Amino acid sequence: MARDALHNAFSLAQQTSSDAVWDVVIWVIVLIVAVLVLGIILMQLRRIMRESGDSETQGLLLDDLRRLRNEGHLSSEEYQRAVDALAGRMGTSVGAGSDSRPVK
Repeated sequence: MARDALHNAFSLAQQTSSDAVWDVVIWVIVLIVAVLVLGIILMQLRRIMRESGDSETQGLLLDDLRRLRNEGHLSSEEYQRAVDALAGRMGTSVGAGSDSRPVK
């Protein structure tokens, strides 16, 4: 009788250990999936931020070129060559009449 009780207790302990192992395995899988999803989201946000940063940089560079031209540090020809070179690097087309702001 005591032997049967001991055997039942041991079987119950093994079953509880097995359940605990499965609980841990499930939570580890959930954590791995969560980390992967968050990583993908962060990569997409980084890509979006980098793309928007390129257009802001182009705007700043054009503003700087306009300022240099308006202050007399660049001639109109130098300004246009710089704008064309910048447009080529950015992969956009900026025509000769792209800057409608008057030269001061």
